[in-house]
Amino acid sequence: ADGDIVVQPADGPNGQYTYLNDDDEIAIDVSASNPNIKDPSFEGVNIGTTGRIDDVFEITYTADQYARVWIEHPDENVTFVADGESIENASNNVTLAPNETVAVGLRIDARGAAAGTALGGDDFDIRAEIAEKLGRIRTGQQPREIQHANALQW
Repeated sequence: ADGDIVVQPADGPNGQYTYLNDDDEIAIDVSASNPNIKDPSFEGVNIGTTGRIDDVFEITYTADQYARVWIEHPDENVTFVADGESIENASNNVTLAPNETVAVGLRIDARGAAAGTALGGDDFDIRAEIAEKLGRIRTGQQPREIQHANALQW
């Protein structure tokens, strides 16, 4: 199942907030400790604010059927979005055709957070299930965990 989904940093400027860690899992780091960010004045997410970062990483579905893809994680301070809409939980999935890619961004809510707080928790899961072209679930198909992601840092 792992071969059906490819997750990688986005090609644009916001792709610098992600990288593949030593376990080949996608890591998201919007902090000054991110090794990809060379700007010495960058301090990370401003505490007490909200914001959005588009096109942080990409999910590509490589199998030959349609699939519903979504992200699960327990934290409320970060929402994973595609085209500005949440793709968290099965009810907010995005349906991908074979070899289709979706760019994933973040909505961040740092109101009430203390400096140095990890807003997004430690990890999130990217899940997928086979779907018919019109978005109906094939009977008997269960969601499969495709890729475990790691290290949300702020």
